[in-house]
Amino acid sequence: SFFKDHLKLNINAKGSINNNTFGNTDAIWAAATMNPTIPVYSGLDTFGGYTEATDNTGAPVNGAVMNPVGLIKMNDSQSNVRRFIGNVDADYRVHFFPDLKLHATLGYDYAQGKGSVYVPAEAAQNYNTSGLDYSYGPEKKENRLLTLYANYNKLVESIKSSFDVTAGYDYQYWKSTTPLYSEMNTLGEIQKTSKASDERHVLLSYYGRLNYSFNSRYMLTTTVRRDATSRFAKNVRWGTFPSVALGWRVTEESFLKDNKVISTLKVRASYGVTGQQDGIGNYNYLPIYTISQSGAGSLIGGTPTPTYRPKAYVPNLKWETTTQTNIGLDFGLFNQSLYGSAEYYMKKTKDILVKPPYLAAIGEGGNRWINGASMENWGLEFNLGYRNKTR
Repeated sequence: SFFKDHLKLNINAKGSINNNTFGNTDAIWAAATMNPTIPVYSGLDTFGGYTEATDNTGAPVNGAVMNPVGLIKMNDSQSNVRRFIGNVDADYRVHFFPDLKLHATLGYDYAQGKGSVYVPAEAAQNYNTSGLDYSYGPEKKENRLLTLYANYNKLVESIKSSFDVTAGYDYQYWKSTTPLYSEMNTLGEIQKTSKASDERHVLLSYYGRLNYSFNSRYMLTTTVRRDATSRFAKNVRWGTFPSVALGWRVTEESFLKDNKVISTLKVRASYGVTGQQDGIGNYNYLPIYTISQSGAGSLIGGTPTPTYRPKAYVPNLKWETTTQTNIGLDFGLFNQSLYGSAEYYMKKTKDILVKPPYLAAIGEGGNRWINGASMENWGLEFNLGYRNKTR
């Protein structure tokens, strides 16, 4: 704290280094099903000295249960993961305007992981591929957060009014990258190649909120958000989401102030719109090309050659929006011994983000996200409770 608590800082930082060793989980099934009368060690130089079922050529029998100890001891799979998480919160109550508070949050989360796999050529588990010997990574994940807002809170007794006003800005950034790498055997031959990936997503928000109360009887809350997500094209990227709520404490009125039966009575109503974009991919609106899988390429000059194909996409994919209206009543009787509420609600959702089965057209493949549905819900909710205050 600084300047007689006008400025308050909260700083947190955490770092970690994790060294991991991964076991071959196939050993679990092998240990449960292998004949327990067979010795673990064969006394021979083959398969690292572990007993294995072999065919007439001396190779491991295809489909046979492998030695569970050999599966564990002859598989060296390790990774190293480093992570840093830090954030700074700052609150400043303005010296010359103490009813105004400024707030800032900076957050950062970074993780990096890499690893290696080694299985000797003589191991039964990778006998036909001459073992494994390769490294992968570094895989990186990065999250950033910036929040800025100003809050004004004032009780004006001369007009029996209370004001709470907030305006702010949020920036959130996510990034995840994985480099291209190949799984190699102990001879340096490529067995499999994993694709590189680069996933990024940004969410921006501007928002404002007003809470107003008059004479502790009439309450108003209104908000508006302006959000943008990089998951949609520029022409549909932004969405505006307003809301308003009204409340009336009837028991604060003079005609119910000293009522012996009705201790609490509040009438409320609200209307609001929200947006949804979570759970979908980052590039659904873009024509992305992907390399074909092994065996799905084209024959060029008699040689199987990988080819690129476009994924299905929807260029006008946009926000899923939900509009909800609520009208409710809260009550308490006999000094809150009997209490409850009644509420009517109506919720309409349109442009629902769904991923239905999609038959690939020529040159296209894969399912795609679409704004493919709408839904309406409405109903009545009641709540009733009793509290024995004599105990």
